[in-house]
Amino acid sequence: MHLGRVLDELGCYHNLKAVRETAGLELLELRRFEGEDGAADLAALVYNKTEGDRVVADALYRSLGEIGGNVSQHSGRPHGYMAAIMTYGGRRIEFAVADAGSGLTANLARVGSTGDAHSLEMVLDHGVSSTGELGRGNGIRDTRRLVTGLNGQVSMITRGAGRIVQRNGAIVLSGQLPFPGTLLQGSLDCR
Repeated sequence: MHLGRVLDELGCYHNLKAVRETAGLELLELRRFEGEDGAADLAALVYNKTEGDRVVADALYRSLGEIGGNVSQHSGRPHGYMAAIMTYGGRRIEFAVADAGSGLTANLARVGSTGDAHSLEMVLDHGVSSTGELGRGNGIRDTRRLVTGLNGQVSMITRGAGRIVQRNGAIVLSGQLPFPGTLLQGSLDCR
């Protein structure tokens, strides 16, 4: 996924060895994105793999685009990162959108968040936005609903808490998690 290349661009030391790349692997390499349209490549890849159900594909495209477009607004950073890969012979897609920003609670405290675990519940289950405006904040919640509806799961980490959501419930993780910003990861069956 070219993690070593991204770490090199950031000036980070690592001891990752070069690997032999696999031709034909359906992969959206780890890449940095910026701006409102930054997640368009990820949204398009997921759209192409779920277009058998046009309503789901359209909704996932919009919600992933919204998530990526909001990274710079909410994270305090001008950019984020994304990656995706097809697995199980093209029957499943896994994707991730992340930033190394301030975490969800830095923005959601002003609308009632009491901590990282509560912030994850607010965005994943209730679609709460840090703006407090009605009709905003639906990208993450809609992504969760659509992905779990396709026999998938969504995992989210923000600073000291994590939450894994599947069709039949959620698992809450707490403690020191090794991620300084916010990470949303999804895995779903393709149609």
